[in-house]
Amino acid sequence: MSRLHHPVTRGPERNATGEPAPARTPGPPHRVLALQRTVGNRATVSVMRVGGWDDALPGSGNKAESTTTDAATANAVRRIPVTGIPGAATDRAIVYLPASLPPGGGPIDVLLHLHGHPAGGPGGYLGGKSDTDGAQADDIDEYRIGAQLAAAGRPMVAILPQGVGKSDFGAGSARAFDADSYIRSTFDRLGALGAWTAKTAPTPGPVVLSGHSGADNPISTMLSGPLGPKKLQALFLFDTMYPGAGFVEKIWAYVKDRLDGELADLTAIREGGAEQDADAARGEAGPRAASSAAVLEAMLDYVTRQGFRLFNVHGGSTYKPQSEQLDQNITTWFHQRQVRQLVGGPGAPVHDAWRGNLEIFRSADRAKGVHMRILRYGDHLKRAVDLLPQRVAVDATPVRPVTVSRVPDKPAEQAPAKTPDQLIAEATDRIHTSLLAAAAPFVGTANAADIPGMLTMQLIAGAKDPRKRLKAGNPMLPLYDALWSPAVVADLATVDDPVADKAAKKRPKKAEERRRAILAGLLTALLPSAASGAAVTAPAKPLDRAAELATEKSLVSSTVLGLTTDKSWEKVRIAVIVKFGGLVDGPRVAIERANAYYGSLVTPTFAGYSGSTVVHPHLQAALVRADAHLTKHLALLPKDEKDAITAAVKKMWSTVIRPNQNARHKLSDHSFGWAIDLDAARNPNIGKGAGLAAVAAVTGTNPRSASTAGKSADQVQTVATDLRRVSREYVAAMSSDTTIAPVLLRLANDGRSAAKLPALATGVGASLVAAVKQGKAADRATALREAVWPEGKDLPATSPGKGKKPVKPAPPAGLAAAIEILQTVGTAYRTSFGKKGARVAAKTEGTAGSVAAHGFVNLPPALVAALTGSDAGGLTWLGTANQDFMHFELAKEPALY
Repeated sequence: MSRLHHPVTRGPERNATGEPAPARTPGPPHRVLALQRTVGNRATVSVMRVGGWDDALPGSGNKAESTTTDAATANAVRRIPVTGIPGAATDRAIVYLPASLPPGGGPIDVLLHLHGHPAGGPGGYLGGKSDTDGAQADDIDEYRIGAQLAAAGRPMVAILPQGVGKSDFGAGSARAFDADSYIRSTFDRLGALGAWTAKTAPTPGPVVLSGHSGADNPISTMLSGPLGPKKLQALFLFDTMYPGAGFVEKIWAYVKDRLDGELADLTAIREGGAEQDADAARGEAGPRAASSAAVLEAMLDYVTRQGFRLFNVHGGSTYKPQSEQLDQNITTWFHQRQVRQLVGGPGAPVHDAWRGNLEIFRSADRAKGVHMRILRYGDHLKRAVDLLPQRVAVDATPVRPVTVSRVPDKPAEQAPAKTPDQLIAEATDRIHTSLLAAAAPFVGTANAADIPGMLTMQLIAGAKDPRKRLKAGNPMLPLYDALWSPAVVADLATVDDPVADKAAKKRPKKAEERRRAILAGLLTALLPSAASGAAVTAPAKPLDRAAELATEKSLVSSTVLGLTTDKSWEKVRIAVIVKFGGLVDGPRVAIERANAYYGSLVTPTFAGYSGSTVVHPHLQAALVRADAHLTKHLALLPKDEKDAITAAVKKMWSTVIRPNQNARHKLSDHSFGWAIDLDAARNPNIGKGAGLAAVAAVTGTNPRSASTAGKSADQVQTVATDLRRVSREYVAAMSSDTTIAPVLLRLANDGRSAAKLPALATGVGASLVAAVKQGKAADRATALREAVWPEGKDLPATSPGKGKKPVKPAPPAGLAAAIEILQTVGTAYRTSFGKKGARVAAKTEGTAGSVAAHGFVNLPPALVAALTGSDAGGLTWLGTANQDFMHFELAKEPALY
């Protein structure tokens, strides 16, 4: 396959949004004046006239130094064509210098970028007639390197060596060169030219190795041998890694080596925490993420500040398979048990921060010629630079103050700092205004059906930007662009935490209530009027809420109103109208549909049920099948099981129009009669909560691993029987100090065995119970540690570092894990008792304490089998899906209209 590319016809330069990019302007005069005042006219002349290629082609931009300034930020970079650099195929390079340099000769980041070899010439920066797209050198107009570096504003020296042939950069016949030696030579040459503006020239710091197209050969050679940078902090790959040449394998070998090294470092951080409560689970619950605040912070700091970065963008053609292979290799690496056990999986803070350091994607550019636009389209180079760890490097060299001959102006009075509530309110208003403008044009069209889901993706779920996976002709792109615009993303961060550091890699925890309010406000503002004859369009201004409510209530049937919580239409009106197509066809049509739908629900007939709830006809059909199965087997059941079935069915309920308890931004399945709940308090909804956290450690069985999907009734009954048995064993073990003591002793001795320590005596069980019942967390931790590890009680405390408080030595790793498990079990036992010693009440939303006191499943297995078995009712039991043990629902949602 040829690596050559045809010339492209160029129109006006455009930025990431497709709009014409602002014209580049020279640095403002006041910057030169400031330089004259601080370091003198001689330095100013040097800055303006350093470098240049004597034989530069006309129009290439290589005759002399130039400056590129970013109009939005006023950040500037100097572009210097340099000659006389030894160690590579030619002695020429283009060098970009930032406006600010580190003080006192400190280190500065280096970008070493290797060009490809397009048709029409050897590539690089020669410009003139050999260029494929115009007279200017490719780094200026084709790649916009200077413009992107200026926009990024990072203190960084960019070195762009001029290669020969097919991206050959080494001397003689070599394709590669010694990167560190070449960088040092370039810095020396810049010094000889007088290019450095700081009093002491900087030194090379961490290096980014970057390449486009045919640069894959020299890059893979450098990475697989001794020629690569010794302080490589990142690798940028722009539509490169040619197929079948072994380049991706060499690059992956290097990336894997870096990840393995970081894994070892993170493990050392993890094991070095003194008073940690690290969360590497060893039971059947599987791996979980570190939870100790101190350890977690240290690990996050490490991956954020020191983690290796990889940025790989491809154009979807020749280089796509290799990029996808690299991405899959990385995903598989992160899926290793030892990795997941250390940092958790997707959603865990350390995992997401670490995985986020490695970005591989396809360019959104779908037009012909994407290969040559790959650096500049979407400001990909700037995006890569922004991925790097945050650093600050400024020239702080002291200079003589400027004498002024007048009294300085009084400083302007600063406005008082805004309160967090003010910042949140302003950010909320900006989000509302921006998204309302983007979504409003779709109201009244078929595409409006997608609006709630799209808003939910960003506002509620905080999903990653999906635009790179969308087709170019997707009609909803304007709303996607607004939702994932930098401004909305930044404002959502303010809504979540107005005082958080916006530059930090770690995102603040989502403020769910505030985000739901934004979603509700947008849907309210988008909803057309319910007035007779009103147009199905988004209102130009807020509607009269009282008038709209009055109109809607006159249309809503008594059946619908009776099924709402507290018979309150106001609480569910927006959700119901949107769900029944109000954004597409208007509220009046939506309410007519809702009236018809809820009028079709029926009273269930199942196992003698005599209550007033109603269900969807599809659910009633499933209950009929379940009843037939149950009737066949009822005679074989003992009396207590029959009585338990009758008691559970008496507490059955279905349709109530209300929010989903696990996702309050949308309506529950119960709102549509698609699900039933049975004996809710004794078969609680636990979900991802802590209700089951101690069960596996106490009983040896993890209830989250059970499955009933696709199983016959007999198989389901076996699963349900096992779960109820585990639940009862758990309650029995957690019933008193006497029953819990041997459990705690077993767990402690398991840890001591792992740490190769002798077992504790039987009598220590009582000490362990007393430890976990201590009132204060610090007292519990100390008592438990001393009971499990008496050998460490008298060990002297040592300081972990200068100025830090001495701490006791950490227990051995195996023992530390056991102590953590004991804390989890102890918490469940302690919280199962109220302040006066009585057991806490059963709860529909199960907690660690309520589950320890009452169990997590008490339904008769025969009842579960009849409802769930594929040869019986065929419903989905959420008890084995997401641990909502009371809940049974239709496997497929029926149409609403």
